[in-house]
Amino acid sequence: MAQTESPYFQPTPSAPSPFKTGLFSNDPKFSNCSSGDTRCATSWAVRIFDSSTIYVLGAGLYSWFNDYDQTCLNTEDCQSRGFEIQQSFDIWISNLCTKAMVEMISPTGSVPTYARDNVNGFLSSILAWLQGANNISGERKFKGFQVYTQAFTKLLSVPEVCKTALTQTVLCDFQGQSKAISMPSTSCTDALADNCG
Repeated sequence: MAQTESPYFQPTPSAPSPFKTGLFSNDPKFSNCSSGDTRCATSWAVRIFDSSTIYVLGAGLYSWFNDYDQTCLNTEDCQSRGFEIQQSFDIWISNLCTKAMVEMISPTGSVPTYARDNVNGFLSSILAWLQGANNISGERKFKGFQVYTQAFTKLLSVPEVCKTALTQTVLCDFQGQSKAISMPSTSCTDALADNCG
């Protein structure tokens, strides 16, 4: 069971502000949002990444404002997305209700579940979403790899941000066949090393 409300102040400033990203490996960067899109860089209510066997039995994800203004309720588009799924399996979502989010569920690389197609009175709602029940939902073209495990990093005497960087799934392909993220240096391992000094 989950209930969330997006920050009333967004997009001023746009997410991820006022927070700093990087402490957690899958912190959203909002790099896919264009600078003029006031509905895109807003908080995610739920994000499921590289996970399995997750059952959401009820959730209400609400967006009531855009920059402290409620005009967006008239068009039900205070924000673009609220629930993201990537590279996950055995995901069952039941009794999901959203308010003023254009996409109810947004699996990476797949067709989202649109709120406009599921209006049920004051909210948009679905009884069950089973796209990820028997298949990988939000499948990435390149699955990625992990450099170190969390158990190994417990033995290291480095800051927590470095441990996080070392255990994240690296989403770049050394053969250049797939580029899921852009890295600041020539190889993924160099980038990880650069981040930890």
